[in-house]
Amino acid sequence: MDKKGIQQPVVTLLLFIALSLAGVFSYFEMDKQEDPEFLVNGVAILTTYPGAGSEKVEQLVTNVLEKKIKTVSEVQNMESFSLPNVSTLFVTFKEGNNLEKAQQKVKEQVDQAKRFLPEDAMEPRFPYLRRTKRGKTLDF
Repeated sequence: MDKKGIQQPVVTLLLFIALSLAGVFSYFEMDKQEDPEFLVNGVAILTTYPGAGSEKVEQLVTNVLEKKIKTVSEVQNMESFSLPNVSTLFVTFKEGNNLEKAQQKVKEQVDQAKRFLPEDAMEPRFPYLRRTKRGKTLDF
């Protein structure tokens, strides 16, 4: 087969062109969406505690928030990172739940936990508490 391709370069070239044209044609015929719909299956919680080391952030901020968020039945997984001055929690939800309600429950638990946070700690923020649906950005 290799020898025939070398001996008849015109056939090899025509086959290459045909396959290339088929690929280009397929690319342009493929369905595309400019703003595809996607759902965020979780939420991030970011809390700043200025001047605190990572251990202090973990003890006084991260652990307090984790304890409250664990009570939400829709939570599947939670990952946390305690760095100097910052606590970050990533919460993912179980499939099949109403995401908006699950996010709202997490927000309510965080609101309840605020009173146990140090006075110097900033208000917990939800930087990813958004989703895009058909070109519209919805805030929760």
